[in-house]
Amino acid sequence: MSTQKQENTFSYYKSGEECAQTCCAKGCRVEGIHRVILDPKNPKKISYMCLDHIKEYNKNLNYYANMTADQIEAEIRADTIWRKPTWPLRGDHIHLRTKKDFFGFFEDGSEKTSQNGKQEKTFPKDVASALHVLGVDLPVTLEKLKKTYKKSVKECHPDLHPGKKDREEHLKKINIAYKIVLEFLQNAS
Repeated sequence: MSTQKQENTFSYYKSGEECAQTCCAKGCRVEGIHRVILDPKNPKKISYMCLDHIKEYNKNLNYYANMTADQIEAEIRADTIWRKPTWPLRGDHIHLRTKKDFFGFFEDGSEKTSQNGKQEKTFPKDVASALHVLGVDLPVTLEKLKKTYKKSVKECHPDLHPGKKDREEHLKKINIAYKIVLEFLQNAS
């Protein structure tokens, strides 16, 4: 089986053909060794200039010359994120306002009126059942949640009640409920 050596066409250096070009400035016969992108919108359209002409070209170059104010602003915004696609970290804030507002941060009428005429907050089913397991009263704060959790864990801890399986099961439910409510509070803020 014969193997052929593959020729590597990539090089960091210019080929002999590229170096042999003359400066693209009118009337200049000096060798053009510096690359110039003539059209910023078409980076493949390149030419070569000598050192004196490239200095003059760069001094007079205005990338934003033929752009409107909106196009310039769009270019600046694109450059601030390195021209990479981005998304909001926690979703769309406008979409967030259309959802139910459990803690009254936005005013979209998410509060329900109960039969006795009082305003009451509504929670998702899993959060409401977790609050019931923990025995936390409304309004819920992070400090109040932690305090109630510690108290409940001390009451049901297996070291204090050896051999009682029902206490261990209740402790597992308390831990799961605490994680659900804690996650809900962190996402809501």
